[in-house]
Amino acid sequence: MCQPDIERSNLLPVDIEEFQPPQSWLTKNPNMQSGGASHAWQCLNSFFEARGQDYYRKLSSPETATQACSRMSAYLAWGNISLREMYHQVLLHWNTRGWRRSLVALSSRLHWHCHFIQKFESESRMESQCLNRGYEPLLDTNHNQRLVEAWKSGRTGFPLVDACMRSLEQTGYLNFRMRAMLVSFLTHHLNCDWRDGVHHLARVFLDFEPGIHYPQFQMQAGVTGINTIRIYNPTKQAIDQDPDGTFIKRWIPELAEVPVPLLFEPWKLTPMEQQMYGIAEDSIYLSPIIDLKQAAKEARDRLWAWRKLPSVRQEADRILARHVRTGT
Repeated sequence: MCQPDIERSNLLPVDIEEFQPPQSWLTKNPNMQSGGASHAWQCLNSFFEARGQDYYRKLSSPETATQACSRMSAYLAWGNISLREMYHQVLLHWNTRGWRRSLVALSSRLHWHCHFIQKFESESRMESQCLNRGYEPLLDTNHNQRLVEAWKSGRTGFPLVDACMRSLEQTGYLNFRMRAMLVSFLTHHLNCDWRDGVHHLARVFLDFEPGIHYPQFQMQAGVTGINTIRIYNPTKQAIDQDPDGTFIKRWIPELAEVPVPLLFEPWKLTPMEQQMYGIAEDSIYLSPIIDLKQAAKEARDRLWAWRKLPSVRQEADRILARHVRTGT
């Protein structure tokens, strides 16, 4: 193989300034998981030792999921451990008494992990375009920045939505159901284009995995045309998944004195109750950014009308033919 003629080349040296990372990158955050293979294995072993036995029952609550879930998503995303290694550990513990339901649930999610990554690899345009192209001309592209910023900053006036977003900023972690609720609230209740929030969540997720993030975001936004339309009611989710208000009160200290069940709908507080529980007159929790009931109705009407359009249905058939196995 011939060698390059270095002496005759016109290459010029370039001064490269020394890169100085932001101080926040260098400061250890005790609220976030520590990286590396050793921490990955410590985390996985602790799951199988005890904390994961009730995984199937506790994975939906933002309060209990932090301990009951495997917490391996960040380690898989950063390559600290392979999915094959993790799955092998699942199989090793498969017959442990009292663990089968949790391991079936975990195994299913590992399979879905691979499924969505493969889907993204085969149609990567979904990073910036609707998988179902029939939805593109239908989305509201007005970009109501006020609503988007309220959602990003955890200042919507809906306690569970805001608690989830604030906890994400500090920990980089949130369980699946609450992630789905955040996307649903942005795209359905606020009627924002899914692209208005997809990059923000990618930045705050410690376990950001493009192959899961973009397909899931579009699923929850209801723009695939093939998946069940889910409009999560944040008040109902708070009652169901944080019944004693522990999670909400931890991340929204301004509501710490409000008792359950008033905590879930603080806009219904009387003036006397507002004074009793230390709620400021200008608190966002007395005047949320939208009317939840009206927004949900409009979202249902809009989404189901879109679902019936010929352009959306035609694209849905294409997606099913490409991504869903119909035979053995």
